[in-house]
Amino acid sequence: HSQAFYRLTQGAPHLVIDLVVMRRSSEGWFLERKRHGDPAVLFDRLGGITGTDIDAAEQQALVAQRIDWLRSMLAIFADFVDKDLQRGNHLGALDAYRSMVLRPLTELLGIRYCPYRYDFGARYAAYEFPPEVVTRLERLSFVADPEELPALRREAEGWFLDVLTEIDLEGIEL
Repeated sequence: HSQAFYRLTQGAPHLVIDLVVMRRSSEGWFLERKRHGDPAVLFDRLGGITGTDIDAAEQQALVAQRIDWLRSMLAIFADFVDKDLQRGNHLGALDAYRSMVLRPLTELLGIRYCPYRYDFGARYAAYEFPPEVVTRLERLSFVADPEELPALRREAEGWFLDVLTEIDLEGIEL
């Protein structure tokens, strides 16, 4: 497929047209209802393009593999926050916190609350996650002082482990 984004000459600058031109033989990208919603097909000469369903077993396997990767990522790299703080590298510590701690936590929360779109990051968290989860994630995300990073990191890691436990106990609703 081919995809292009167009900004209109009139209207708000954040409003863009996301246009995808697909061959009939394409592998269903952008057609999965649970991931992208019902497709808005503007031109289909043969009338055969419809939304598709994601295979739940495939998605379950993908999510399980991703959870393992996230767990490893956090365990190996979260210490980089403290390492960079000890070196006086505040920007590096903040970057490590965001990429090695918050990103895995946000993705795991996505798996917990919207497993078909877990990899969308925080972009739609306000719509997909429960309000109390959004509030807590926002509080962990806005860092005013580098001195806050160790405590925020510990809280985020603890929350990550709590969510892992919830997933282990309750499973993932697909």
